[in-house]
Amino acid sequence: MDNTGREVLRKDVKVRGWILFGIFSVILVFMIITICSMIHNGDFEWNSFTGPLLFLTVISVICVWDGIRMIRTPEKLLNRENRNHGGSVYEMADKLYGDIIYEDKYIMVSHEVIASKKVRYNLAYRWDVYLISYVYRSLRYGKLEYYCLHTRNPENEVLIILKGYMTKKRVNEVLDMLLSYCPNAIYGDLDGAGGEYLKKMRKTDIHDIPHSPYYTCLLYTSDAADDRISV
Repeated sequence: MDNTGREVLRKDVKVRGWILFGIFSVILVFMIITICSMIHNGDFEWNSFTGPLLFLTVISVICVWDGIRMIRTPEKLLNRENRNHGGSVYEMADKLYGDIIYEDKYIMVSHEVIASKKVRYNLAYRWDVYLISYVYRSLRYGKLEYYCLHTRNPENEVLIILKGYMTKKRVNEVLDMLLSYCPNAIYGDLDGAGGEYLKKMRKTDIHDIPHSPYYTCLLYTSDAADDRISV
């Protein structure tokens, strides 16, 4: 991959692979030492402790293997994401990283593309974002909140992760910023009017989507209805 945007994605996947490999390698070693110690002492038997222990060991093995694959062959993950994006992820990456006009800890924006700062291959064309929804999930040890950017392709949702403690004012500021960069988007819920708008835009011919490179506006003169001026 010679192009700047594609190389950035490739490096990002490898970094994530090293993080995944490092964290779960430590967990796996600890699990193996614990199991071996229990077997050596004759304490290993199926109970409420060994069950979750073995389950976590299996999960650690899977995550370590995934990390190795991300390090050795990042292109496989990127090719999968490319299919989810309708074959345009590399093209969008090139247009993003070669033309960044705004960047903070949440998003990166070029004249044509918007992307999540946390997951660099999670991106979309700005004109192709139709609905922005807010998601809040309470976790056992904290919370997860993010804005989801819905596009024409249901498989391509850009998640803007809201990190750390944020006031309601700051959360709204992020929303206003997202709306300003996505000219066809509205804020709403999938179950309400926002979902209906999203369905409508997904069914709309791409040549009728404002701000898209395929958009054609036809003007009709009063003297000749068939006299069309394309702009």
